[in-house]
Amino acid sequence: MNIIETVAPIAIEKLKEYFNDKQKIFLVDYDNSNLKNEKFLIYLSNLDLPCDLIFDKNKEDHQNLLMNYLKTKNIISIPSLEKEFLNIFLEIKGISNFGYKDFIEKNKEELNKILKLLESMSLYNFYCVNSETFKKDIESKEHKSCDDLGYNFVNLFKYEDFNLLFENMKSNELFFYEDFFKEYMFKGKNLYYYWANNNNPLFLMTWGIANGLAEKYFKQGTELNVTPV
Repeated sequence: MNIIETVAPIAIEKLKEYFNDKQKIFLVDYDNSNLKNEKFLIYLSNLDLPCDLIFDKNKEDHQNLLMNYLKTKNIISIPSLEKEFLNIFLEIKGISNFGYKDFIEKNKEELNKILKLLESMSLYNFYCVNSETFKKDIESKEHKSCDDLGYNFVNLFKYEDFNLLFENMKSNELFFYEDFFKEYMFKGKNLYYYWANNNNPLFLMTWGIANGLAEKYFKQGTELNVTPV
């Protein structure tokens, strides 16, 4: 893998280097970048380039960036931040301990809002099935607003450990997020575009059962060819 080390904003010469070889990935030094927090994320989202970050995890700047990534409605895939948030939510659930206790306590309210949304994806999983009975039942759940929630939670669905978040859920704390479940809010794509992927065992199992393919695929260990719609 070819890496282009840079800061943000990215110099024109380095952008040209990428467009001449799109196998390259940008590694952005956050500490030394002139853009910070939301402006930094909006900038990278608008460029829509493959990238990851390097930073000092002990700095307050890093924690501020984490929360801005959680809250922003500008979708951008940054693997290091995605994996951190997955670890944070696993720690909140008591599944693992990654040393985020102080961060979790400081941002408890915001993190719990997102966790409830992530757990409620178990409802969305059945909402995807072509069944009016399922849809009516799920739509009867308590509705929650999406207005104060960021959009980058969709980037967690591609990690297999994401499904560990469905352990020990309380059914009365699962909600119907109407806009997220129904609208094309994610850079012109709907939630299903991100949810339907071959690393999501909950989706694959439900999809296979609904399509009568569970025995064929899961017993033989064949990968499902799922095309998001």
